[in-house]
Amino acid sequence: MLEDILTFVGTLAVVVSLLFLAVQTRAAARQAEINNSIGITSTFYQSASLVQVVHGTFLSDPSLRAYFYDGRECSPKNPQRAKVVTLAELHADALEYGLMAGQQIKGAVAWVNYPRDLLARSPVMQEVVSGQPELWPRLADLLADIRSQKAS
Repeated sequence: MLEDILTFVGTLAVVVSLLFLAVQTRAAARQAEINNSIGITSTFYQSASLVQVVHGTFLSDPSLRAYFYDGRECSPKNPQRAKVVTLAELHADALEYGLMAGQQIKGAVAWVNYPRDLLARSPVMQEVVSGQPELWPRLADLLADIRSQKAS
């Protein structure tokens, strides 16, 4: 009789432990989901902040905007070349972060369309990304896609 009671209590303890483990596992999964969302949001924020820095420079010197949105070339002899290339690198960083985070969210089409449009329009962005594709692999893939579409 005592043996049956101890077996029952032991079995009950195992069942309660398993239920508690299930609750803990569900809570840990929920926490991981929350942390992932925070990370994605942080990446989007960083991307948007860098884009704001670039656009702030356009406000200070509107002539720079044409190198990114109007297809203006920036020759090596251009006195603004260092500034334009640096802005292109900042913009590439921002867009790469946005693409990285956008891959985690279904339907984040704008985070692909904007970089695609900018790369298609801006010779300096194309030059910077194709010059160091390992720094911006997602942008390099987009650029390759743009070029293959133009070729066909």
